[in-house]
Amino acid sequence: MSSDYYIDEDGLVELTGLSPRSIRSKFKQYRTDGKEYDYLGISEDAIKEKYSMKAKDIFVDVESLAIILGTTEKTIQTYKNKKIILAETNGTFNLLANLEKYNKETSEYNKILKVKRERDLLQLDIDERRYIPVELYAMFLSDTIVTFRQELLRTASGLSVNLKPMPHSQWKKYIEETLSDTLEHLNKLSDEVEEGIVEKIEKQQRLDEK
Repeated sequence: MSSDYYIDEDGLVELTGLSPRSIRSKFKQYRTDGKEYDYLGISEDAIKEKYSMKAKDIFVDVESLAIILGTTEKTIQTYKNKKIILAETNGTFNLLANLEKYNKETSEYNKILKVKRERDLLQLDIDERRYIPVELYAMFLSDTIVTFRQELLRTASGLSVNLKPMPHSQWKKYIEETLSDTLEHLNKLSDEVEEGIVEKIEKQQRLDEK
């Protein structure tokens, strides 16, 4: 089909809800020399993508993947260089495949968590001048990491399922709301784990004093 209709970048931004940068990345093959876009070509591609029974994968650009994982585009590039996530030849990312790969291979979050907890526990030891038994310390880290990992996997699985039938224009709002809920829940879980370990520490101290 010959294309007789064109749309500018601002029109596509308003129509799709994507950022100008995402528009330029996603539809670069439809961009004309006059910096407008082949509207019919984009429409045909969208119809094929939505209704083809063969196309089951969801592909996102680096900006969208960074939002989904709650990180920066620079970190995404680092993950790509380390083969934690894999990019397609056109620079996009297979969302479902990379979420699964990310959950299995990345240890970045657990490293950050471990450093933070080690610093907090060390400060507690210094301030209160009390010895924290190694077994309780290990239990605290183990319980926190397991709890956080389960919550992150639950969030990733939910995104994988719920984003698939959802219009792309609604992704950003949905992802932001989901991540906000997850962070709030993680904060509550962290407090609960910490309270449980503190109780065990106090119980151990009482036993040591007898």
